[in-house]
Amino acid sequence: MENKNRKNFIASLDIRQTLNTSTQKLVDAYIGANDFETKEYFCYLVAAIYLTYKEMYPDLSTYIPFRIKSDYSFSANLKKEFSKGAPFFNKKYFDKLKSASSRDEFESAFLPGVTDDIAAATVVLDHINSSERPRKKYVSDNINELFDKCQNNLFFISNVEKEIDEGFMSEEEYFKYRINTLERLIDSTFPEFTFERTIPYQDELEHIKAIFNEKEQTSNFALSITEKQTSDLEDLLDDLNSRAYDKLEYSILEETLPKVLSNPLIKEALHVNSQFNKNVKKDNGFAALYYILKTPFGKIELQAQSNKRYYEAKKGSAFHSGLSGKQFNVDDFFELVDSNDSHKLDYYLSELGNTPVDTLISDYEVPSFSTESEKKEFLKTPKGKRYARTKRVEELASHIRIKPQFTFTDKSGSTQQVPTDQYLFSLACSISPYMGVCSSGHTSFSTATVHSKNLVNEFAEVLRKRDSTTYLGNMLITRLENIIKDGSITNEKYSKREKISNSLPRDISRRDILNYAERLDFYFMHNTPYTEKDENEL
Repeated sequence: MENKNRKNFIASLDIRQTLNTSTQKLVDAYIGANDFETKEYFCYLVAAIYLTYKEMYPDLSTYIPFRIKSDYSFSANLKKEFSKGAPFFNKKYFDKLKSASSRDEFESAFLPGVTDDIAAATVVLDHINSSERPRKKYVSDNINELFDKCQNNLFFISNVEKEIDEGFMSEEEYFKYRINTLERLIDSTFPEFTFERTIPYQDELEHIKAIFNEKEQTSNFALSITEKQTSDLEDLLDDLNSRAYDKLEYSILEETLPKVLSNPLIKEALHVNSQFNKNVKKDNGFAALYYILKTPFGKIELQAQSNKRYYEAKKGSAFHSGLSGKQFNVDDFFELVDSNDSHKLDYYLSELGNTPVDTLISDYEVPSFSTESEKKEFLKTPKGKRYARTKRVEELASHIRIKPQFTFTDKSGSTQQVPTDQYLFSLACSISPYMGVCSSGHTSFSTATVHSKNLVNEFAEVLRKRDSTTYLGNMLITRLENIIKDGSITNEKYSKREKISNSLPRDISRRDILNYAERLDFYFMHNTPYTEKDENEL
């Protein structure tokens, strides 16, 4: 009887209409996030956050990457939420959905979180400008302690590196320094990062201590250390140096960001209501503070990361593009030049798809040689080896090409062909998010510069692997550049995208933000704000 009632409930027109209306609301929220007014507001907001940091904490250097999800990413997110399915079989869920009287209530009832990260930004604490102890309001006992540890670690690194350079280190000293370095690394690393490193520091420390104790009992220490031991110690010192400020910067962000977000320039002038969401530390080394910013143009997900954690998320152990569903496979764009090639297509794609173009070297960067022996000597150098590697990659690339056409099969089973250029252009428009970054203006200390990327740059970001462009990716990026330069292929979405991007503010001062705030209030006086309009429709 219960199953029958449930089927009748699901089949009712009222429920279907509610679902359709709810889904349309989410789509409208996404479309609204891509309007000029919303992107303009986003630019002024990140500039306000950046300039407020400079004003309140001049010894902290930050930058703010930001983005709005692509069509593909938003659609995939919706499908993922719908695939969970459970709420749609619960009548109480629909009653809650229908009774929502505000946008916040609606969004929390229907697929909660879907609209929270349509627009997102990350405050990255790049570095602390002063080497002296900060005398600022954000300094707490915890930050003071972390600052002392940071300075102590840097002093330790400098001393050990000096001994290595002098070449007078005994094996006993080496083991003591290595144990000390590992202990400092453990203390400098969040305990949640259990899979950030292939061999955990604690395991390596126990192993090295065991070797040291055995050698100490038998007095079996060498008078000097090997090249391998020198290299191992230098690697550990480099690792310690890379994370020397990590915990300190993270704690400073925890302390300062709430104060920045509550500054009148952000809270009052731009009407931002900020709410702390979560503090995330994953086992792969990802760490970020999450805030939800409620603005007149919808919600924005704001993260905060230390420079080290941002690097790990882009290129290191927690690189974002390595997550399931975050990578885009470009292999389908390519085919063999000769169908009778001695190797299969995968042979070439595998190597070219994992070769960063920035590791290759151009003929323009190679000197001319008077003799063959000069060339042989050059090929023994690091630059020469890169050149030899480049020539091998170019030889592999000569065996493949971009397909002239794509073949698709529809639901009826019939096939149709689409020129690759047309497909590539449409795909780039679909999967490329709107992206930008806010950093220091070059003309004035009191100016923030907002760099909005164009479609080619945005597409390049999507294709990156560990923050590098692969040889295959570069082939597609170059093709897209040529398509856009040619101008023979375009669509309404691209035209609107470029028009908006070219009209967005670039160099933004505090006065510019205040002038914008006045225009924003004038808009509110003569038009219904987005949130109120949405509430009335619901």
